[in-house]
Amino acid sequence: MSQKILLTLICCLFVLTVIGQQTNHLKSHQNEQALLKTNLESLEYQFQNKATNNGSLANKSIKYSKTEASKNIENTSLRDSVVSYHFSSEIDSIPFTKTGYVYEVGNDQAIEIITYNWDKVTNNWVNDDKVEYEYDEKGNVLNTRYLYWDSNLDVWVFNRKYEFDYDLYKNEEISSFWDTTINNWVRDFKGEYYLDDNQNQTSLVWYNWDASTVDWLVTSKYDSTFDANNNRISSTGSGWDSTLNDWSITVKTEYVYNANNDVVQRVSYGWDSDTNTWGLVRREEYDYDNRGNKILSETYDFQNNNWYGYRKVEYAYDMNDNWTSQLRYDWNFDINDWELIRERVYTYDDEGNLTHILYTPDISTGTFVETNRWDTRYDIQDMIIYESYNWDSNASAWEITRKDFTYFSKKNALSTKADSAISGVILYPNPTSDFVTIKTDKNTASITLDLFDLSGRKIYHSEVINKTLNLKTVASGKYIYRLKINDQQQTGKLIKR
Repeated sequence: MSQKILLTLICCLFVLTVIGQQTNHLKSHQNEQALLKTNLESLEYQFQNKATNNGSLANKSIKYSKTEASKNIENTSLRDSVVSYHFSSEIDSIPFTKTGYVYEVGNDQAIEIITYNWDKVTNNWVNDDKVEYEYDEKGNVLNTRYLYWDSNLDVWVFNRKYEFDYDLYKNEEISSFWDTTINNWVRDFKGEYYLDDNQNQTSLVWYNWDASTVDWLVTSKYDSTFDANNNRISSTGSGWDSTLNDWSITVKTEYVYNANNDVVQRVSYGWDSDTNTWGLVRREEYDYDNRGNKILSETYDFQNNNWYGYRKVEYAYDMNDNWTSQLRYDWNFDINDWELIRERVYTYDDEGNLTHILYTPDISTGTFVETNRWDTRYDIQDMIIYESYNWDSNASAWEITRKDFTYFSKKNALSTKADSAISGVILYPNPTSDFVTIKTDKNTASITLDLFDLSGRKIYHSEVINKTLNLKTVASGKYIYRLKINDQQQTGKLIKR
């Protein structure tokens, strides 16, 4: 068996092992993305507006700053919606995608995630995809259904679903796809996850559905063993040999840990059927600082009875354990040594806002130059703004390419599919010159009004005492207003002339 094939199998084993771990911990995974309540009109102010060149929203490849700002968003709020814009110039933004979230009252877990695309012809958002979730009384996911929007029929159409079953020692996942010819679900594949007394995943078995026999056919499995500290110390991947009617082991991985139970080495092997022996394929080594942060990752491939460098990454951290840099090296066979090919630098301000810059080599100068930048800003409770930039070497300046706005709602203020407007409340005149009036028929305990510029920066705040506010100090332009009355919230556009 060739080294390339063995390496591919090793990678598959690792990925599927991770998939198994993720499915086994599905509840925690859903809690991370369960930030849902649809509030679509509250975002419409962005799609015709200009934007400035600062801000940004952290994606999952970036380690979040451990500041009170980000903690507050995570602990007290639920994600309301995310809107993305592409830029054709420094100031001209084009709506791109929008994601809305739906919650059940009093539940932090998602029941719907809806994705929209911007229609340039109608200048409006149109449905694209939807994911629906159902949970048991313990918060475990029972069903996940994926749908797409049929614009011809103006209806949501099923695409795929996953069904989950849980007990103490075995979890099951069944995937089905929607067959439009019979208008029904058709089974596709199944995974069975076996757990030990400590809830470690000891085995994952995959099946494909055979329509001819109307039964599941086993295809592959991945087995793991653990030490007394519940560290995975070995994993093996096997394929089902229908001729022998037995399992055929093809790949395995062995793990070594330090005294802190951090993995320091992982060695992968492939089975050589010609010699009936295990052959070395890949070795990965890791090192950590005294706070347990990974500071080094080195990967080597085994070829022609020798180890050869493949990839190395060096990590650095600040005193809050946030990344400050990542240096990525590849092995250069010409110089027979590691060669730096990429550098990432992370900086944080006192508010926890993050700037992440990527540097890559400039062949013409032999130096490292700025290539991309990603900025993340937190508005403490209500918003995260994420912007990405490309470096314009001709202008020697950053050129904005995308901006994402992530909006949050207080957990205790949620209602199912809440609307962006509060019944019986009017804010006028709009456009306005100097004053704005808030008319309400509600028994109001508290009213606040906030104004944001189009970069998401809060420029005005008032605890409303009388219901007419003086905006003479606010410069002319287009703004986003957020009106909070008691435990309800209304957002929209405000134009100051």
